[in-house]
Amino acid sequence: RTHWAPPFPSAGNMDAAMLEGVEWDSESEDGDAGGAGAGGGPKKDNGNRQVNDLGSMMSKIGAESDFAWTTEHILLCRLISLYGKCATKPGGNESWIRSTPLNVLIYECIAAGVLDFDYAPTLTDVSYLGETKKVWLNLSQEAATSIDELRMNGLVRAVRMYTVDYKSVTAFQVSDIGLKMLKVVPNALFDELKHIVYVPDKNNTYSDKLQISWDVDNEVFSLRSGKTGYTRPSTVTDIEDVSYVCSPFIPKFLRRGVEDATDNRKRATEAAAGRSNIADAEMMEAIALGEVRLMMIEWVPFGENNIVTMAQNLGVMDRTKKGMFSEKVDKKPCDTILKIPAGLTQVRVLDFDMMHFVNVEAEICYP
Repeated sequence: RTHWAPPFPSAGNMDAAMLEGVEWDSESEDGDAGGAGAGGGPKKDNGNRQVNDLGSMMSKIGAESDFAWTTEHILLCRLISLYGKCATKPGGNESWIRSTPLNVLIYECIAAGVLDFDYAPTLTDVSYLGETKKVWLNLSQEAATSIDELRMNGLVRAVRMYTVDYKSVTAFQVSDIGLKMLKVVPNALFDELKHIVYVPDKNNTYSDKLQISWDVDNEVFSLRSGKTGYTRPSTVTDIEDVSYVCSPFIPKFLRRGVEDATDNRKRATEAAAGRSNIADAEMMEAIALGEVRLMMIEWVPFGENNIVTMAQNLGVMDRTKKGMFSEKVDKKPCDTILKIPAGLTQVRVLDFDMMHFVNVEAEICYP
């Protein structure tokens, strides 16, 4: 959506400070071209006001900009303002919404059709009680870009902080100019947004705002009420998977042994037989590639002692140079039975130099 054309509110419903000095185009008003009539103030425009009119009105409140505003910008600004806004007077309270809960709310709005954005799985740091975990979340890059544009135009502010384990965290709030802008936008534009942010009730009172929390046991985000006990899990962690088959690849100049890496070409048909859980039934994407080699490289400044320790942990000196590995920490190593979830990683050592390198291939094994 590139244009926004909702009906504007009547003069009685708008802040007087917002109306002061605002000129209205007679071409978009009803009736004769002789002005607003005896009552004064703007007339209705039957929803024909374009979004760029908002930019001209914002210049009247100190936010002069020729930026092409869209409906998504306005909805995002409103969503942030429900949780984070600046103080309007000295000694007033300020609030901020952290980026991760905001991303969860943005996803919920996209899933409900309120925001016209796309999302994609992104590996994200989730910090909880001093411990950070990598979690796949459905995040929208388009929404992140829109938030940056709101910041560049002075409608949204950001603050950076650090967690107890030194992970960077960003929080957002709507500035005073952003709050003024929201006052000139019809409340009807935010009706669908309210159904996402507030706890549903029979009378639609919109009085119980949802809070985002991390369920560490089930590793999901929950939308909950602090008043009634209402709670429901978010599907932001439900990643849409696409079946594929690939083979491990290490360039020859990095190899020292003669044993080849596993070739999975014979398993390519398994991708076609796999299931898909893509939620967008209308999405049709086809990519044809041939003989593709993908290398992901990261510089890790290890010394020789670190390499030796890593090689020993991988079992390079064992007779059988492959085995299963798990990320779980064994907190009861003296107990008889060990129970861990399915999905272990099988690692096979290809070749190594005890003090300089280890070449391995890995495969995640599911039953």
